[in-house]
Amino acid sequence: MTARARTFDRPLSRASAGLAIVVVLAAAATVAARQEAQSSAPAPPDPADLEALYEARDYFALRDRLDAIPEVHEPRIELLRAAVLRAFNRPAASNELLDRLLADDAAPLPADLRQRALALRHFNHFRLHEYKAAYDAGRQALRLAGPGAGDLSGMRDSLPLLRALVGVEPQFIDIAGRTQFTLYKGRLAVQFGDDVRQYLFDSTAPLSVLARSEAEALGLEIRKADAPVATATDLTIIADVAVAPEMRIGYVEYRNVVFLVLPDEQLRVGDDLIIDGIIGFPAIEAMIEVRYGRDGSIEIPRDAPARREGNLALEQVDPLAQVEFAGDIVIARLDRSAAVTTGHAPFHERFRQRIESAALRHDAPIERGERTVTVPSWRMDRLEFNLAGRTVALEGVDIFAAPLPGREGEYAHLTIGRDALDKFRTVIINYRDMALVLEE
Repeated sequence: MTARARTFDRPLSRASAGLAIVVVLAAAATVAARQEAQSSAPAPPDPADLEALYEARDYFALRDRLDAIPEVHEPRIELLRAAVLRAFNRPAASNELLDRLLADDAAPLPADLRQRALALRHFNHFRLHEYKAAYDAGRQALRLAGPGAGDLSGMRDSLPLLRALVGVEPQFIDIAGRTQFTLYKGRLAVQFGDDVRQYLFDSTAPLSVLARSEAEALGLEIRKADAPVATATDLTIIADVAVAPEMRIGYVEYRNVVFLVLPDEQLRVGDDLIIDGIIGFPAIEAMIEVRYGRDGSIEIPRDAPARREGNLALEQVDPLAQVEFAGDIVIARLDRSAAVTTGHAPFHERFRQRIESAALRHDAPIERGERTVTVPSWRMDRLEFNLAGRTVALEGVDIFAAPLPGREGEYAHLTIGRDALDKFRTVIINYRDMALVLEE
């Protein structure tokens, strides 16, 4: 059996921006040729424009802009290259670039850029399951953080978890054969030795999760972390961590699987819904390619074919895709846990006149724990857009005109839910090649 790591690096194409200079004998002709070459040379990139694409999480346009300019050793631009590598699931290549920047004693990075580089390394190491390196980079980044560093609460909250995982070997997998199953109430069979359990399958969960009683029943060592974990109801709970030495999902065999361990009561929803465990993003991404059937089936191929679309990116665990609407390109988040597709404040802002002239005001009540917040929104009778080369038409889509509670920094224009994805016989997500394929 050959173990395979769950992260994937492959070269990204980079356009050459060199110019051919014609050498002539006459001095005047030489000067003219050089002037012509200079006038046709690519304009120096404006870091502010590139930063704006990064802030909008438009990694696709940012990738294209960076590919179209010459190689420059300007630290801000190199940091954006590292961010793009991370977004297209090449964390090891991103770290190689960051290592060169951080090790350049001849041109040391200013404190703000060094902090950004270390923060990127922190997330890359986490993605690579290199827990001590992620812990060290996170601590260094927080020490350098200044007033303009932005919200670092996620990185700060992850440090207790990482400290508890120091010494744990990275997650590895072996895909021994084609696996196919059908979710029942969102659950699938997960095997630990001779024990077979039924856990939720949720790629939006940043980590896999176990109820404390479940971790104890499996005989797993629970490592005390006291890590703060924010919930969807604005509560913060304290979690520990456990590591499963072995786990199997069909023919997908895992080693060293990290689980967040939560109090049992946090995984109980009323008297009807009891959750013992959740298989989250790190375990699902390791499957390389996941094929979601409209009938609820899921297939993991043994040998996923190479895919060249490059039309999928990651922001943390959120898959992002470009959507064409009204002749414009916007960024959408794919979320199979969302029953319906919705539009967000950036979408309303960009297409305000078009939306409000064709939609009805329909303010939406949003539940946040024990309180209800009303968000101004518009309901479009019909929303038609292009996703991954396919046309999708939906009816009765809500467009929020203000940020949703807890998502004040919303960057996505749309959240694509199951109502859109289930129009296709198969939805294929390939994490190795960052490809989204829709089969009718």
